[in-house]
This record gives sequence, C-alpha cells and structure tokens, in this order.
Amino acid sequence: MFDSVPTSIAHIRAGKLRPLAVTTLTRSELLPEIPTIAEFVPGYEAATWVGVGAPRDTPTDIIDKLNLEINAAGGP
Repeated sequence: MFDSVPTSIAHIRAGKLRPLAVTTLTRSELLPEIPTIAEFVPGYEAATWVGVGAPRDTPTDIIDKLNLEINAAGGP
C-alpha cells in the first residue's frame, strides 16, 4: 500500500505499521531511518502534494492565521 506520511505516521510511531520505504527521491525528514524506493530502484519517484483553499472573501487576518498554523505544522 502507498500512503502519505501525514496519515500514516501515527501508526508507524505506535508500531502498528511497518514502513518499507518512502517514494520521494530523498528520505523523509520525519522518518530519516526509512530508505527511499530509489535506493533499490534507481530513478523511482512518486510524490504528492496537498493544498488548502478558502473562500474568495476570507478576511486577511484569517488567511494569515491559516498560513502561520499550516506552516508551523510542517510536513514531509
């Protein structure tokens, strides 16, 4: 199964899920001990991205708060 780090990391850290590799070209900062598939299959890469949207008329202070909190949460 291929899953994203944000949805699986809690299971990994709890020992309920054993990752074999990550699909990005470089190792994950959150799971640096997990190899990349590219280490076994040269050139392999598969990555995802996530976006956040808000209504057009969302107040600037709300956008700024969302930006601050989303960036603080970090990610792979």
